Parts: sequence; C-alpha cells; structure tokens
Amino acid sequence: MTNVSINTATGTSPFQIWLSNGCGANATQTYVGQITSADIPYTFNITQQYQNSPFCVKVIDSDNCEVCDCFGFGPSPTPDATPTVTPTVTVSPTQTPTPTTSGVCPTPTYYYGSFTGNGFTSSATYTLSATLYNGRAQWVSPSNGTIRWDGIRWSVSQYNLGGTTYYNPNMTLDSPDTINWVFQGCANGFVCSVLFTTSGCGLPSPTPTQTATPPVTPTLTPTKTSPI
Repeated sequence: MTNVSINTATGTSPFQIWLSNGCGANATQTYVGQITSADIPYTFNITQQYQNSPFCVKVIDSDNCEVCDCFGFGPSPTPDATPTVTPTVTVSPTQTPTPTTSGVCPTPTYYYGSFTGNGFTSSATYTLSATLYNGRAQWVSPSNGTIRWDGIRWSVSQYNLGGTTYYNPNMTLDSPDTINWVFQGCANGFVCSVLFTTSGCGLPSPTPTQTATPPVTPTLTPTKTSPI
C-alpha cells in the first residue's frame, strides 16, 4: 500500500492528518498536513517508513476530536499450550540492585529555535516561565515571542518572521516536542523552515545576588600638641 484516501470526515474543519504506528498517546507520529471539508475526498501518499508495514491514520478536527484507523495489523495469534514446569528454587546470598530509569523531562528549561522565513533567518532562546498560560507551561524570549498552548496547538505567539508563523499541532500535554514543528505563510519561491532543540529540566536556577562590601572608613584619633 502506497497511498490512502479519506472519503468522509465529520467534525469541525480544518482537519490535521497524521500517520502513526498506533493509536495510543505514546505512538510515534508523522505529520501529513492540514485539509478542509472542501478537500474531501483527499488522497495522499504514505511515507517510506510505513510502506509494506502496519500503520494508522489519525484525523483531528479543530475541536481536538480524534479518529484513528489502523491498517495491516493482523489478529494476535493464539498461543500454544505449554506444559507447566516446576522450577528449581536456588537460594542466592547476593542481592541484585534494581536499576533506576529516568524518563523524558516533561518541561525542558530551554528551547533553542532556528527560524527561516521568506528570505529572513533568526535564532532565539526561550526560557521556561514560572507563570502558566491556558493551564500549561510557557517559554519566553525577550524579543522573539512566547512558546505557549493557544487552546488548540502549541505555537510561537506574538512573533512571525517575514509573515511566517510557526506552530506544533502535536497534542502533547506538558510541552511541545521538537520534531513536529511546521509553518504557515511561506511565499512562493522562498524557503521556510524551523528547527528546535532543548536543554535542562524545570525552572532555571536563580542567579545568586552578589552583596557589595561597604568601604572601610578609617578612624582618626586627634593628637594634643603642647605649646612651646
């Protein structure tokens, strides 16, 4: 299978189309594009990584209502009956420590953005703010706007480069990922792109305040002089 056709879609237009390896919240997703009701029926080619392998198609409308259909996933085979073997218990005096795993940080401290739009380029550092926006974290840059949740998607608010806007339609809860950023408003004949990386975890450490040492004022002791 190399292409998929969407013949009907109910909900609020426009619709975001995704390819994924499952319908769960932790599935790996690839953004296909945005369509409206006028574009249906809509046919698109699936990417190389999903050709000749099982895949799912997600359709998400503007109200965040999601429909997910999967293709190529066969029924789970019925396991053969295995005779029960009584294990031999071996007592070992050595205790094996349990490894501790650390997950992905839900709120990175910094987002580093590299933007290209309609003949312009720009770079910016966004720092995690202690103030939430729409109930979610936000990252602020002094001159390049704010990364925040606008109620439908993550976006770079109050900033555009040559008329280009940047957003991330992935429905992650705590912070946007770095691989699903897209753009709108790119003029014909121009190259537009956006790349994000992150570092740190949680709010930045406060910068210690240096206390100035007051100058020492010498004490003068008067000297009595006897007349000659």
